[in-house]
Amino acid sequence: MRTIRGRLFLSLILVMILSISVTITLFSRYTTSLLRDQARTQLEIQLEKALEVLNGGQISDLDDAALELRFKDQLFTADYAVLDSKNRVNASSDPTWIGMTLPAGPSGTTGTIKAQGSDWLYTVDNIDGQQKRLMLFTPIDALRGFNRQWVGLSAVALALGSLLVFMIGLVFVWNTTRPLKRLKQAVSEFEPYQKISAIPYGESASEIGQLMHTFRSMADRIRKHHEHQTEFLHQVSHELRTPLMSIQGYALAIKDQVLPQDQAVTVILGESSRLIQMVERLLEMSRLEGTSEEWPVSTVDLRDMADQTVHIVAPFAADRKIKVTVDGLEALEAEVPPDQVFQVLLNLVHNAVRHAKSEVRIAVSERQDGWMIQVDDDGEGVPETLRETIFTRFYKGPGGGMGLGLTICREIAERIGAAIECKESSWGGASFRFYASARR
Repeated sequence: MRTIRGRLFLSLILVMILSISVTITLFSRYTTSLLRDQARTQLEIQLEKALEVLNGGQISDLDDAALELRFKDQLFTADYAVLDSKNRVNASSDPTWIGMTLPAGPSGTTGTIKAQGSDWLYTVDNIDGQQKRLMLFTPIDALRGFNRQWVGLSAVALALGSLLVFMIGLVFVWNTTRPLKRLKQAVSEFEPYQKISAIPYGESASEIGQLMHTFRSMADRIRKHHEHQTEFLHQVSHELRTPLMSIQGYALAIKDQVLPQDQAVTVILGESSRLIQMVERLLEMSRLEGTSEEWPVSTVDLRDMADQTVHIVAPFAADRKIKVTVDGLEALEAEVPPDQVFQVLLNLVHNAVRHAKSEVRIAVSERQDGWMIQVDDDGEGVPETLRETIFTRFYKGPGGGMGLGLTICREIAERIGAAIECKESSWGGASFRFYASARR
């Protein structure tokens, strides 16, 4: 039984067999005890009647046919025996008992004895005015036979009821596992490029319905990821095609001597450099998304990191006549991956210098639950509707680069448990805020 349906069927059968066995066993023991108690009571009643007959007459006056034991619709007749002081049978309704010595208990008791190879239920008491005792007895096998008949009828009824329950359980198990079979088939046929999901719907309140909903959500995520990857591949192809076509065009121009060699080589070198930077950025993004590399964390001074960033971008800022300053705390230590945080800061500052008109300001501050580095510029700013779009791959605004820098910054921020958001600066330009919700 390897399938869930088979295991459920087997479990249902085993539970039913166990339940029937336990019920019949307990019922048999209970009815046996009940019948014995009832038989003892009736024997004691018949003994009192028999003693009344003997006290007013002779043993011949006893009629064993009148010593009836009735159980529901079954009628049994008790036998009698007259015992002397040594428990020897002097007279009996069954002649085969005459002369036997019986291990009967004291007068006024009821119990069981073994005689003639059988078990007997008996009751015994004294006969008034005589040194003899009267014992009434009946075979226990007769009670057992009636009990077996009673238990047999009950077992048949219980089996029929269990069969009905099994049929109902069979239908329930079949209906329960059928959606799982449909789900298995749909998952095996799933393809990420399909527009319409093959995963069936299920009842949201049931566990199987929730499982189907989970699979549908997973299929939607896989489909969106596939679409995203396809779109990304198209974008990469387009971005790589442009510099490659330029390189090819200028190479042909050199070959055909259409353009001066120096001019063409300058363009080819520039496009090659841009192509190499783009490939490096793509490799960096692939590494961020596809690996679980652990970045070492150490205690660094964020203010000192901001000062280092200013020194690195100083030549680029000087070419554009942009003033870059650092404000805020004189020192702020935090436990962060230093290389990754420095890369994010460098990208943000470089991007701000590219779009600023005259000034860029870096502010290092301490939040109540962490730290924040804010980079403001006095450029044109980012419209509110585009403040999330600028973090998508290959989005390039006016004067933008390759459209990967901000995407990489957000990827790094998410990996280290930080966040980046774009707001409006006090100068009217863009304000990028890089912060962590708690000290690392």
